[in-house]
Amino acid sequence: MKKTLFVIACILISSITLQSCSSKDDKISREVSNILLREHSSMSATVKDGVVTLEGTAKTEEEKHAAEEEINNILNVKSVINNVVVQEPPISPEELDREANVEARVDAIMNEEKK
Repeated sequence: MKKTLFVIACILISSITLQSCSSKDDKISREVSNILLREHSSMSATVKDGVVTLEGTAKTEEEKHAAEEEINNILNVKSVINNVVVQEPPISPEELDREANVEARVDAIMNEEKK
């Protein structure tokens, strides 16, 4: 009889603990979503057992780290896994022209040296 009561008590404690983790994750998830919608719309997140995993893109390293820092400050967040990728800005036409000119000059110098 004592063993049966002990097993039942263990099951009840386990289920309460699991529900508690789940509700904490739900609260964290809502707060993270609010932050991302307001300030980092190109990112998304998942939450499991207080660990937040960030995905998506950022324009700068500063934006990537700012999102991580904000989320780390949320109550009950244990850690943040930051998988956000910083996107390189597109190369402007002027920059492409400048690179082409440099390449042309290098080729001309190399051809002169071969002669």
